[in-house]
Amino acid sequence: MKAKLLAILLVAALVPGIAAADTQNTALGKVWIDVAPNVGVGFVSGSDMGSIQTGKFSRDLIFQVDANTEAVKICVLVSNLYKGNDPENDEVDPIPADASVPVGVEPALGNRIEGLGNALAVVGAGTIMGAEGEFPAVATECGIFESSQDGHFSQTVTVTPTWNQNDPEKPMGEYSGYVQLNVQIVLPGGGTTSGV
Repeated sequence: MKAKLLAILLVAALVPGIAAADTQNTALGKVWIDVAPNVGVGFVSGSDMGSIQTGKFSRDLIFQVDANTEAVKICVLVSNLYKGNDPENDEVDPIPADASVPVGVEPALGNRIEGLGNALAVVGAGTIMGAEGEFPAVATECGIFESSQDGHFSQTVTVTPTWNQNDPEKPMGEYSGYVQLNVQIVLPGGGTTSGV
């Protein structure tokens, strides 16, 4: 009986159109993706600097930086302050950003690497594009700052620029401008993404 059953199964397997198959099967296809460098920067607070008659004055400005890397490269632009927020005003001289004073950069949970201080020296001129046009500015050197957080840089950064109101006859009124925080991802191994 066993031999007869075996013969029937052998014939069934050899006859075209009759095939034994599993009732279920699966296949695997491996997929992957790289998570790209990503950084976001936003202004939090510090706009109102009060009032001044004459002299140098500074203000702590709070920015939020969120990056998916522990190290970021930071540079700052600080514009002059213009009466009526008008950089094209030729009648009233602006209050100049003070290029002789480094701009403080203080991450809440981090520090500048290689034992360098957190202040960035002013090294040249730049331009900030504001809603009202181009604002002449001073530009700092760039510094690499590392977070104490594990694998990311998500924290506030306090930026402290200085201006010099050195004209005792400066017309009264509101003078304004911009401070721009430029942040660039630092890749593992020390390279940076394009941009800053």
